[in-house]
Amino acid sequence: MDNTMNDKIEKILTNPAIGAASQMHPLLAAAHSSLITSLTNIQNERREVFMDELSRGKIRFEDKIAQSDPFVHCFIITYDAAMRSLQRQKNQYFAHLLSSSFESSELYNVTEYEEYLNMLNETSSRELWILVVLSKYEKKHRNIHGKLTLKEVSIYWDAFIAEISSKLSISSEEINAILTRLNKSGLYSTIVGSYVGYYGDRGTLTPIYYKLEDLIKPIEGDFIDDDFLND
Repeated sequence: MDNTMNDKIEKILTNPAIGAASQMHPLLAAAHSSLITSLTNIQNERREVFMDELSRGKIRFEDKIAQSDPFVHCFIITYDAAMRSLQRQKNQYFAHLLSSSFESSELYNVTEYEEYLNMLNETSSRELWILVVLSKYEKKHRNIHGKLTLKEVSIYWDAFIAEISSKLSISSEEINAILTRLNKSGLYSTIVGSYVGYYGDRGTLTPIYYKLEDLIKPIEGDFIDDDFLND
């Protein structure tokens, strides 16, 4: 069940007319009660994951910084995003973003925080997984070649596309379409220029992506794993 469907169900269940009708029809009453229970369980699980992960950080609610207006504002909007995400690991990323931003003062500007939160919120799990896989190739080759130009990117690009295609069971054309869309996110940038045999289908991650990765990755363990796609 996706987030949009959950929102629609919640609006339906809280509609007074639905509640009144359910009291008149036994079958509708049973369905209404079952859906309320399911929705409550989902919300409780999301809340537990987010708050548990947040508690692992250094920020404590009794701390002065946690009582500041910027933190309270960022907590509210981050909590709201987490409550709308079905994925456990992404909920943890929301908690990491909040705690790491205020622990290290990496994002002391609320407007900047909102931008990074929106980027994480609007990037699907599949898109995020693709970007993380790309970062694996980039880091390996950046250590060897330094700056990544089309020449260096071309060394690993086919292997990157093949890995994504195999894992997600999608064509290279669909992968290219996903990457093209990610240009708008600010996390990925297509390499532009006139090169013989180049069709504008390759690119690199941006500094914004690597900053976001640093903010949301866990201190220990894998940043992201294959189970993330099925979480």
